[in-house]
Amino acid sequence: MSNHKMRIMLLGPSGVGKTTLLAGLTKEMKTINESNKYTILCTDSQKDNDLKEIEKNLAVIKDDDSFTPREVVTAMRGNVVPIKDYPFTLQKEGRKLIDIEVIDHKGGDIAINSELNPNLREEIRKANVIINVIDGTYLMVDEYGSQDAEINQYSSINQHIVDRLNHSTMPLLVIFVITKCEKWARDHQKNSESYQNLLEKAQKRLASSLHTIKENALNKGNVVAVLLPVITINSVEFHSATQSEDNAGVVRYQPKFFKNPRYAYEPKATLPLKLALSFSMTHMESTLIDKIKYWFNGTTDDIEKAIDDFANKDLNIPNDQCYGALKLLSFKK
Repeated sequence: MSNHKMRIMLLGPSGVGKTTLLAGLTKEMKTINESNKYTILCTDSQKDNDLKEIEKNLAVIKDDDSFTPREVVTAMRGNVVPIKDYPFTLQKEGRKLIDIEVIDHKGGDIAINSELNPNLREEIRKANVIINVIDGTYLMVDEYGSQDAEINQYSSINQHIVDRLNHSTMPLLVIFVITKCEKWARDHQKNSESYQNLLEKAQKRLASSLHTIKENALNKGNVVAVLLPVITINSVEFHSATQSEDNAGVVRYQPKFFKNPRYAYEPKATLPLKLALSFSMTHMESTLIDKIKYWFNGTTDDIEKAIDDFANKDLNIPNDQCYGALKLLSFKK
């Protein structure tokens, strides 16, 4: 990663909430722009308009007990290209500090040798932050985990993490983001039994990936992971799940959602955004010429200050939700 650019890869199968999370991240960027001397701007006007359109549709999501966020977002996305990058820039009082590239991808088959997403593996190899988006409803309703494993494709995710670690020594942050978890993860529920159950189930289903990260951290010390339930819509929450048996007699679940009139569309994606920024700014790699140039024009000092008074501010994540080389997280030092 050179020229002070950070690459964030959104990774997950279709329908788990990648696009919804991206819209939430974008909305959080606006909040930062309005209340801080730091600003994050999309530098591609067409893609900026696309994100605004997604956000607008989520804000007026239909009031219907039987719809699912999966259907709504899929309809909004229209024709989806296999890999789509969204370029942003982080500025301090109008002065550019770093470039940010958020990469989204078509879900579907995310197997490491997938013919549907042939460039996915190469994009992941270049990322310094991977945000693995996990559908929290199947995590919670599927008692035995077979359909959950099918929906969230934990095995393929672990293969991509292993491949990225084998092909690059660049420090890596993996953020496991649980979406569609409004029922269990609102602020007033953080100490509840249901919230702890959500975390425990996620840790169990992510066991292979967490083992990979811990082992690599012990041997090389260049990877760390964080588990974060994230409110991405807020006004929509899980209601119930119907059950049926397929031809093989295996129980299948169909989650149902409803629009809760007590809440408005208000994503709360500050933590993954600031975590990605803090990690990337701390571990940016530059050529010697870049380092000299940034030192002379004062950008290096600005980045170090941005880490302290912006990115790390209010980053309070419990140790039991962090895995691997915690020394890579500047707010944990």
